[in-house]
Amino acid sequence: MIRAHKTEPPAACETPSAGGKQHLVGSEEQFPGPALEIGAWRIRPNLVMAPLAGLTDPYFRAVIRRLGGCGLIVTEMVSSEALTRGSDKALRMLKLREGESPLAVQVIGGDPERMAHAAAMAEEAGADFVDVNMGCPVRKVIKGNAGAALMRDPRRTGELLRRMRKSISVPLTVKIRAGWKAGERSATQMARIAEEAGAAAISVHPRSRAQQFKGEPDLSVISEVKDAVSIPVIGNGDVRSVEDADRMESRTGCDAVMIGRGALMNPFIFNQIVSQRSRGRYHWLSPGEIKEIILEQFEEILAGEPEKTALHKMRAFGGWYSRGVPGGAELRRRINHIADAHGFIEAVKECLGDDRIDLDPRRGPSYNPDKEVLSRGKGRAATASPPPPR
Repeated sequence: MIRAHKTEPPAACETPSAGGKQHLVGSEEQFPGPALEIGAWRIRPNLVMAPLAGLTDPYFRAVIRRLGGCGLIVTEMVSSEALTRGSDKALRMLKLREGESPLAVQVIGGDPERMAHAAAMAEEAGADFVDVNMGCPVRKVIKGNAGAALMRDPRRTGELLRRMRKSISVPLTVKIRAGWKAGERSATQMARIAEEAGAAAISVHPRSRAQQFKGEPDLSVISEVKDAVSIPVIGNGDVRSVEDADRMESRTGCDAVMIGRGALMNPFIFNQIVSQRSRGRYHWLSPGEIKEIILEQFEEILAGEPEKTALHKMRAFGGWYSRGVPGGAELRRRINHIADAHGFIEAVKECLGDDRIDLDPRRGPSYNPDKEVLSRGKGRAATASPPPPR
């Protein structure tokens, strides 16, 4: 088995500069390639964990940090309405842990005053960046003129972003889509509006709200946004392998790559990308390593949440992590019927115990040989990932 070059999580430090303090994360020696520069921040590697509703909680963020290779993580979206009304659940989502920096807190909403107030609350809680969700396609979010609905109203969106920018001292970032309707390409217009309003970086998912997550992402949308603005542009959409990340960068010229659902199926993907860049090869986690990740995450959730909540969360994460892994199908079958922590732990230990297999998790029951992609590096051939479980 080709073992991974272990990458330590990038450490942040402050250095004086002509314009004030500069925050340096990682080093060029440790993480080859360009840095992501947002405001006074210089972040290596230029890889970003995307915000995933209900998923990028402190426990999953800790997994990504421990496995290494991720420069910046964005939290799950937090409702500005709930935050400013004092919702216990929303306020708990703002309880950030020590050692999470650099971290962006994503807020969602459509009311400029509440969004500005929520941004200030996020900064006070310790956020290094505040990110604005302008891409969520969910109907109940759209009804509140939030998420992707902001793509329909440039004037109101510009005012909302200006209000938010004035309410915080940390960088403001924005995450957008290609447009509202299928075939619509309003991303460049919204990117310019965001830059004029004071946004320091912009993430682009190159599908419209109408597409949601269906169909092929149009990477030319990211290229057009990159040409239209001077702030950093972060490319997002269907990055599920080292080769996908390379393709995103080479085809769009983006300043960083954001990975979402691909990291659910393979939380080691950031480490793999860094390893490919620095060593020309990368490896896949063994079933035993995946077992340890599941058990450690489960134990951390149990320490902070009720047993029922921990089981609910880990049924989902256990299902994603074990996708295509020998013993994974049996594990998913068993954990869906387990009602206590002891039973969950025993099932994981019994189903995922073989470390002797040189494993590529994407070669599983749902492996599609028609989507084979050859690695351009010195490592083995790789294949396109299967879709995440529904």
